[in-house]
Amino acid sequence: MVDGRKIKQWLKEGTITQAQARKMLADSSQEKAEEKSNKFIAIVAIIGAVLIAIGFAWLIAKNWHQIPNAIKVLILVGATLAAFVSGVVLRQNNHEGIGRSLITLGALLFILSLFLISQIYNLATSAQHYAWMLFFSWVIILVTAYLLDSPENLVVSMLTFFPWVILQYEASISRLDPSSGGQIFSWILIFLSAGALLFGLSTFHNSLSHKFTNIYRFWTVFYFLAIFYILSFQSFLPVISEYSFEGEAFSAFLVVFIIICFFGFILGALFATSRSSASLKEILGVVGILAVLIILILSTKAGAGLMGTCYAKNCYDFKTSSECVSAPDPLVCEWQENSCRHQTFDKSTAYEICSQYHNQKDNCGDNSLCKWEPSHGFRNISRGLPTSLWVLWIVNNFVFIGFIILVLWSGQKVGSTKIVNIALFAFILEIITRYIGFWFDFRGYFAFSVLAILGGLMLIFGAWQIPKWRRKLLEKTKQTEIFNK
Repeated sequence: MVDGRKIKQWLKEGTITQAQARKMLADSSQEKAEEKSNKFIAIVAIIGAVLIAIGFAWLIAKNWHQIPNAIKVLILVGATLAAFVSGVVLRQNNHEGIGRSLITLGALLFILSLFLISQIYNLATSAQHYAWMLFFSWVIILVTAYLLDSPENLVVSMLTFFPWVILQYEASISRLDPSSGGQIFSWILIFLSAGALLFGLSTFHNSLSHKFTNIYRFWTVFYFLAIFYILSFQSFLPVISEYSFEGEAFSAFLVVFIIICFFGFILGALFATSRSSASLKEILGVVGILAVLIILILSTKAGAGLMGTCYAKNCYDFKTSSECVSAPDPLVCEWQENSCRHQTFDKSTAYEICSQYHNQKDNCGDNSLCKWEPSHGFRNISRGLPTSLWVLWIVNNFVFIGFIILVLWSGQKVGSTKIVNIALFAFILEIITRYIGFWFDFRGYFAFSVLAILGGLMLIFGAWQIPKWRRKLLEKTKQTEIFNK
């Protein structure tokens, strides 16, 4: 489909005649109208499929206890098969949009049936059982995506894969503590590995010119953006820094999952380079991104053990008479009956001196008046970060913005409007998140006024500029998409 501006440019240059220009503009307008109509019909049909799935589930739930178990199973299996079969038949009879929506309905009903049948016979009794059901769901739906040539089912499979891998990991460890540094570190490794695997699949499909290529590209970008977004939070860095490769959080499932993902990445990269050397630059670029992410993640270890509370000592902390009588100001202690006791004690002064060294282990230890107590998890986050983690947080956010710009460029290059849109969404989300963070960090009337003014200016500027910027990016991306076709 030729862009209208191109036709006018050709007419101005004399490449085509006035009659040819009118004919091309008419054809172009008709093609655009048909394309929009087909997209609208497909969207309406998919919404209808989702509504049918919800209504079907609600109807069954309302009368669930009155239906015999065998009939329940027959209803669930029959509805799922009917959706798949009718979808295939309608596609064969040139009802593409409705047929695809019914195939997607079949995938949703399959997930619903799997969980309801498990409930009927009381099969799901632990997190591992639910993980197995999610595993069978995404694998079988993935198979139907290829057998029935259904991009929508591939998306459903990807959506199911995400909760499966998290739930399976949680089921593989005995301690389920969300504030565990090792656990959050493991989640990041899962996202990193999944992103590497999906990139391997995208290069494999791209080398075959397969229609699923951009779906795998989109989910590759999604997982990488998720990692960068997690690393952009101040509160997560001290928790991540507590990771250990020897703890319970580093389970056998995690090790096997990482090995499989990177094996898939290597196979996909080798296959793509064997078909075309042009893909080598893209593969090296992703290897570079993986290296940057690994460096940023491992760099959090620089802040390990630096989070904690700096308390003021009291006379009871001194165990010998020499330590007792030489206690630092403002403590005034005396040695009585083999213990060090207070004579006078200015508690507020001692607290003020030591409290300024919260989350500063070395400075607290250097002051003889203060004693250090380390903290774990999300405790003491509100008291600020150690210098090393604060610098790393700034670096992470700059790298995050740089990666978003890289994704925008990549999305334009491959002609994927979805990748461009998710990059724009990530950029806006980063700005909003940092702005909210500043609201929490800075207090007082002046800070409130300044942040309110800046927030208002950003909203006005964003409302004026972002739609124009997005429109230009999407136009360029669509032109690339048309050229690639």
